[in-house]
Amino acid sequence: MRNRLVRGLALAAGLAITALSTATATAAPAAGTAAVRIQSLPGAFYAEAINRNSGKCVNVAHGSGDNGAWIQQFHCDHTPAAKFLFIGNGDGYYEIQNQNSRKCVDVEWGGGWNGARTQQFNCNGSLTQQYRIVELGNGYVNFVNRFSGRCIDVPHASTDDWVILNIWDCVGGATEQQFRLNIG
Repeated sequence: MRNRLVRGLALAAGLAITALSTATATAAPAAGTAAVRIQSLPGAFYAEAINRNSGKCVNVAHGSGDNGAWIQQFHCDHTPAAKFLFIGNGDGYYEIQNQNSRKCVDVEWGGGWNGARTQQFNCNGSLTQQYRIVELGNGYVNFVNRFSGRCIDVPHASTDDWVILNIWDCVGGATEQQFRLNIG
C-alpha cells in the first residue's frame, strides 16, 4: 500500500495534466475552467470536486484529521480540507484521500444502503474506500462506490453548506450526483 502511495505521489508530481475544454449550451463549467476526459487522468492527481447542482466543493467537516469526520459540501474555499488526492489502483477505481488529513473517503459502517453517510477514515484498501469515476459529458463525473455500486450524492439536492454527503442509487441526470474535477 505504501509503495502504491509513493508511486502515486510521484506520478502526481511528475505529470502535467492536459485538460480538454468543452463548450455547452447549458450547465457549462464556470468560465476559466476546463473539463477533463477520464482517459486523460493520470494514476494519481489532486483535485477539488465541485457539485453541479450546488456549485459547492466536497470538503472534510471542519478540516478535521479524525476518523469519522463527515464528508460534506461546503463553499469552495480552496483549503486542504477541500482538496483530495485521487490514487488509481490500476483497475479503474480510485482511492480518494484528503490532502489535509491523508485519510480516505469512506462510507460509515461499511454501509451499502441508500443514505449511508460518507466519512473519512484511515486508508485501508477496503471496497468502501474505492470509487470509479464515470464520465457523464460536459466535464462532469459520478463517483461510484465499489462496494455498493451507489453514487456519492448530496441529499435532497441541497445547496446548503455543511450537508453531509451520502451514497444513493445512481440516477441518470441527477445533478446532485454530478461533480466537476478542478485539477491542480
